[in-house]
Amino acid sequence: MSSLSDIASETPEVAASGARKFAHFELWGMKIPVPQWAIYCLGALVVIGSGTSAYFKFLQPMLKKEADARLIQYQEYQNHVFEEPVPPPQRFFDSLDEGLLIVKYYPSDGCLQVLRRNPGRNQAVIAHWIQAKSIEVEKPPGNMASLQGSQFQGPPNDNLMLSALTSGAPAPVREETETQGCTGGCVSPHQGPFNWWNGEQRGCWIAVWRRWQDGCQHYQWFNNCNGYWDSEPTGAPRVYWTCCMH
Repeated sequence: MSSLSDIASETPEVAASGARKFAHFELWGMKIPVPQWAIYCLGALVVIGSGTSAYFKFLQPMLKKEADARLIQYQEYQNHVFEEPVPPPQRFFDSLDEGLLIVKYYPSDGCLQVLRRNPGRNQAVIAHWIQAKSIEVEKPPGNMASLQGSQFQGPPNDNLMLSALTSGAPAPVREETETQGCTGGCVSPHQGPFNWWNGEQRGCWIAVWRRWQDGCQHYQWFNNCNGYWDSEPTGAPRVYWTCCMH
C-alpha cells in the first residue's frame, strides 16, 4: 500500500480542459483514482491523529499533574483557614531589599505554609502549602561493583554538563578517571572544592559522583522520586569511594 507521500507525488490526470484532477494510489495491486482534494483531507487526518496521540501521551498527564497540584494547594487552604499555627509564625526576614519569608506550622496534620514575597515594592505575597507525607523508603542499589552491567564513570567530556560546588574558584576538570595512584586512604568527609555530575540511574535512584582536586572520587545514591540521599543508620551519608589518594 502506498504511503501518503507516495499519493501526493502522483501526477494528477486531467481528462479534458476543466475536468476534475485525480491522483492514483495502489491498494492490493489495484490503482485507485482519488480526487486531489481527498489527498489534503488525508493529510489533515494524519496531522490531527499525530497531534491527538501526542496530547494523550505527553500533554494530558502533565496538565493533570499541574491541576492536581493546584487542587492540593486549595484544599490545604480550606483545611487550615480557621486554624492558628503553633508555635507562632517564624519570620526569617521582611524588608524591601530581601523581601519576605514566613513559615507557619499547623499541628493538626503537620502541614507547613511558606509565605514568600520577592524584593522590591508592590510585590505580591505567594503562599505555598507543604503537606506532611510519609516517605516510603526504597532500598538503594548499593555498591556498583556488585551490580551487573554497571560501570564506574569519569566526568563527562562536555565541561558544560559538569557543575562545581566550591568555596572559591571552580576546581579543574580532569577528562579521564585515574587508574593508577588510587591506593591511599579515604578522608571522609573530604574537605575542599569538588566537581559533581550525575551518573547511572536505576529506577528512582541516581548515582551522583563527586571528584576533588586531589583526585579522590566517590559516588552517592540520590532518590530522585522522593528527594532524599542514601545514608547510614546513623544519618551520615553513605558513599562509595572509587579513588583514594591519602
